Amino acid sequence: MAKLFGQYMKEMGLCSPEQVEQAVGYCLACSRFGKLIPIGQALVELGYTTDEKIDEVLEIQRRDRSRSSVN
Repeated sequence: MAKLFGQYMKEMGLCSPEQVEQAVGYCLACSRFGKLIPIGQALVELGYTTDEKIDEVLEIQRRDRSRSSVN
């Protein structure tokens, strides 16, 4: 099974488990008002990481998923 974005952030030491949990809660709160945002954007908006770090992790996640789809 593919790893979730938040798992990458925690494993790479870029965010704490609590920060990821808060970002998920923020995403849910936003969705109640019709604003759907990805967890990476929530982490940036909450000040836990930067857009650059999000882009780096997304690239790693993409590579991992493409490797696992080949196997």
